[in-house]
Amino acid sequence: MKMHDGEVGIDAGLVRRLVDGQFPRLAGLPVSPVQSTGTVNAIYRIDSSRGVIDGDAATATWERALEAPAWEGTPVWIHGDLLRPNLLVGGGRLSAVIDFGGAGIGDPAADVIAAWSVFGPAGREAFRGALDVDDGTWSRARGFALHQAAMIIPYYPETNPGFVTLAKRTIDEVLADIGA
Repeated sequence: MKMHDGEVGIDAGLVRRLVDGQFPRLAGLPVSPVQSTGTVNAIYRIDSSRGVIDGDAATATWERALEAPAWEGTPVWIHGDLLRPNLLVGGGRLSAVIDFGGAGIGDPAADVIAAWSVFGPAGREAFRGALDVDDGTWSRARGFALHQAAMIIPYYPETNPGFVTLAKRTIDEVLADIGA
């Protein structure tokens, strides 16, 4: 499905030809489209969202995140996309995490983005306390959350405005938390 003008059209026939040509052992297996609400490989850093977010504050927050020490520990399993739409809640409790398309190993800060994408100030404080993360991890996580939300805003305003609303909320939480 094309979300924007100028995108390359990809259909089952094209995927079939690519798979057959690059992975002959998989030739003959079924290929079918999957509907997705996500996006990958699209970065639109903060200027594209000016007028919707406080670009100067977001840039300053981004620069502060870049100053955080790099993760030098052992990589851990990460989900990489802990946003509200990927968390299923029942009876006031988390019941499932979905959309493992970005799962892999890496910096645990990637999964701390929920501090801003899911929680408000009180929940964020409890979340941080439960995780017991150091200041560097917290700062990198804030940068991950800002990056992900800033990428969503200019990409989905027409095709998924609800997702944009959540991204704006995340940026508001990130900017409100920067002094903490």
